[in-house]
Amino acid sequence: MNERFQDLDPELDYRFGWRCLLPLHLGRRVNCLGFTTREKDFLYHVMDERSPEGETGALQGWIINADGIHVNAVLADILAPDSSWFAAVGTGRRLARLKNLAAAHYEIEEYALLPPNQSRVVVPLAPLGALRAGLHLHRPGRKTARWAIALSSLLARFGCTLPLRKKGLFIGIRDEAANGFSSHPATACSLEPRLKPKDFPIDPRRITRGKAALYLGNPEPGRKTVLLPLEKLPPQKIIKMGETPTARQALQNEKETLEVLTRTPLRNNVPAVLDWQENSAAALLTLEYRERSRISRRVMGEAVVDFLTLLASMDSRTLPMKRFLADDPRFRFIRRSEDALLQALAEWLERRSAAGTQVFLHRAHGDFAPWNYAWTGRGLFVFDWEESRAAETALADAFSYAVFPAVYVSGFHDPVKVLSEALALAGRVAAKAGLRPMDVPVHAVLWLCPRIHHHALYRTLLRMVLDRFP
Repeated sequence: MNERFQDLDPELDYRFGWRCLLPLHLGRRVNCLGFTTREKDFLYHVMDERSPEGETGALQGWIINADGIHVNAVLADILAPDSSWFAAVGTGRRLARLKNLAAAHYEIEEYALLPPNQSRVVVPLAPLGALRAGLHLHRPGRKTARWAIALSSLLARFGCTLPLRKKGLFIGIRDEAANGFSSHPATACSLEPRLKPKDFPIDPRRITRGKAALYLGNPEPGRKTVLLPLEKLPPQKIIKMGETPTARQALQNEKETLEVLTRTPLRNNVPAVLDWQENSAAALLTLEYRERSRISRRVMGEAVVDFLTLLASMDSRTLPMKRFLADDPRFRFIRRSEDALLQALAEWLERRSAAGTQVFLHRAHGDFAPWNYAWTGRGLFVFDWEESRAAETALADAFSYAVFPAVYVSGFHDPVKVLSEALALAGRVAAKAGLRPMDVPVHAVLWLCPRIHHHALYRTLLRMVLDRFP
C-alpha cells in the first residue's frame, strides 16, 4: 500500500473525488491552474500515483479551475501542440466558453456535479440514457432531494439538461493522444476485469466510450468513490474504489461479508461479488447492480421485516450479559465515566446482569437504513455492507432502520415516536426470528450506548429506555 494515501485531506479528497475520471497516464507533467496552493499540492500529491508502474514520458495535461482564472489566460496553453488533454471544473459562463473554444481541438466529455454547492454525484450529460441512469445511482434520504432528482430525470427524458448545468466538469482528449492514455484503474477494470492492476490498458477512448457516473460519499477519512459504468445500458455493475487504509479495510470487509451471504438464503437480496482488484493506488470492488423499481410502502415494509428476520437467524448465539460487557471494548468506558446518564446506565445493566439476562448476537448489516436498500425486479436488494459484523448485538439493524432517518435526514423528530417505532419493529423481528427469551429494551440500550456522543437523539432515546423499563 502506498503511504501517500494514508493521510489524504478528507475535505479535498471529497471535493476532488471526480479525479478518478481523469486520464490514467498522468505523471509529473500535470499542470494545475486557478487553484489555491493547498488545492494544487493535493492534486499533485494524488495525481502522481495515477501512472502505471514502469511508464515514462507522460504527456502534458491540464487541470483547470474555470472559476479561479480567466479563460484567455489558459487558452494558449491548452491549445498548444504538446498539450494532450485537459480537465476543467467550474460554474457559469467561463466554463462554457472554455468548452466552446476547445471543442474544435478536443473530444470533450461533459459531466454535471450535483448538487452544485457540495457535489456528491457526478453524471455524464450525454447521452440522455446514461444521464438518467446516473441520476438514479444515489437515493438521497431527504424527500426534497429525491423530488429534485425525479424532476431532473423527467426533464432529461425530453432533452432538457439546463437545471443540471449549474456546476460542471469537462474532460477533453486529443485524438492523436489515443495511444498515450487510459482511464482511471477503476474504469479500466470495469471494462476488462481479467487484467491485473499493473497491466491496466492505456487507451484514452475508454473515457469517452465507457462513461461512468460517480457517487462521492461523505468528506471523511474512510470515504469511497462509487462508479457506475455506463458503457452499456441498463448498467449491470458498480465499482467501489477506496484509496485510504480505512476505505480499503471497509471494502475488504464488504467483499468477505457478501461472499458469505451469497451462500445463504439471502443470496437473492444482496449483490454478487464480480471482481476484486488492488494495487498501490486503490482497492476496487466490483459488484452486481440492479435498477430500482417502484413498490408500495406496505410491501416494502413486509420485505424489510422478512429480510431482517432471516439475517437475525444467521450465526445467532447468546452470551451472559456480564461476560458480553467485559469482552466488548465499546462498553468499557461506562464504569469510568462521571456522566450521570452513564452512571445510571451502569446500575441498570448491573441489575439486568444479576437477573441472568442473556445478550443475543447475530450477523448484522451495520448501516441498515432506507438509503441502503432498494426494490428491484428481483425483490428487496440490500447493499453497502462495509460495516457488517458477524456477531453484532441482536436487532441492531431494526434499530438503525427506525432511528437513522431521524438522525441523518429529519430536521425535526419526535423522540417518543422514534423509540416506539424502533421497539415495535425490533419486537416483530425478534418474535418472527424466534429469539426468545429476548429482552428487547436491553438490546436497544446496547445499540444506543456506543452512539450517545454522535448525536443528541441517541442520548435522549437512551434516557427514555432507562426510565420506561427500570
